[in-house]
Amino acid sequence: MTKKSVDVSGGLMSYVSCLRSESKVNIRMLSSIILLLLCLTGCAKRGMVVKYPKENYEAFLEAYTSQYKIDSLTGNGSFEIKRLNDELFGNFSIFYSDKQKRWGITLYGLFGMILSQIEVKNDSFNIFSPLLDKPIKGLLKDLNIEDYIGISINPTSIPLLTTGQVPVDTKRIPSYCEKKNDNFIEFSFEDENMNSKIGWSSREKRIEYYICKKTGGKDYLKVKFSDFRNINTSSLPHSIIFIYKGKEEAYLKLKYKYMEVNQKPEIRPKTSD
Repeated sequence: MTKKSVDVSGGLMSYVSCLRSESKVNIRMLSSIILLLLCLTGCAKRGMVVKYPKENYEAFLEAYTSQYKIDSLTGNGSFEIKRLNDELFGNFSIFYSDKQKRWGITLYGLFGMILSQIEVKNDSFNIFSPLLDKPIKGLLKDLNIEDYIGISINPTSIPLLTTGQVPVDTKRIPSYCEKKNDNFIEFSFEDENMNSKIGWSSREKRIEYYICKKTGGKDYLKVKFSDFRNINTSSLPHSIIFIYKGKEEAYLKLKYKYMEVNQKPEIRPKTSD
């Protein structure tokens, strides 16, 4: 009787173990199927990282390129710079022209005194400051903008980021996509030299942040866009914050008080001689 009881118990344990093993296999198969479906349908789950979100990115490109087409911009406002124990406050004026490939910013200090003027045209730059013996000129790729605004930024990205735009390559596909919630997607781009991220609100159809850092490096730059206001057909940020994290942390805030976009040239009536 005892021997029979042991046999039955052993058979039952073997049967339960078999069920558990089969259950684990089924769970793994089910998980694989779910992941496959998520990859095929794009960013379908909150917080899920998905590769090649073609449909989501195409929708982003269509909305971004149509709303953020800035041919020209003029504006002014206040700025704030923090770097180590130093703080600097003042006002700024800015202009941008896509057609002329020109961008410029002037920083003003106390009593409207000019602190520095930076102008970019095509691939060259020109910097003026009362603290300099003479203006500095050179190629844009050689410009160390950190010495003048306290933030380490790729100089070719400055005209875009300071006017509420981000560097977007329409021919480049994101490496990953993470859906933060039902209305917010983060696109990640990775290559040998630089990694970047774009935070996109699909409901509001606007970029809320941009992050970039060198591949394998710890230093990074985060640009946060807020206080969006409608100008013509665009919704543009009037508050832009640059946060640099590295050996030396730095902070730059541009707060627009006035902004005019894509101003049409004034057409004057012809006068007879």
